[in-house]
Amino acid sequence: MPVYVAYDISDRRRRNCLRRLLLGFGEPVQESVFLCWLDATRQQRFDRLLDTFRRLPHVGDERIDCIRARADSVPPPAREWVIE
Repeated sequence: MPVYVAYDISDRRRRNCLRRLLLGFGEPVQESVFLCWLDATRQQRFDRLLDTFRRLPHVGDERIDCIRARADSVPPPAREWVIE
């Protein structure tokens, strides 16, 4: 299932930490928007890691939104590469 994750985090170190976390689940679409592909297992792991991230102490304002996309609105990522 495709999920868009958009974030606005004022602290640079915290923003970079979230970016590294999201790179494990998807790819950047814009500077602070990621497209993540999550099956049931990856969804559970993603939820757990994001919840842990949100609980870490931080200063400043932040917002993290996860928006489910329609499955047919975005092509699925390539599972295999063909090199000729």
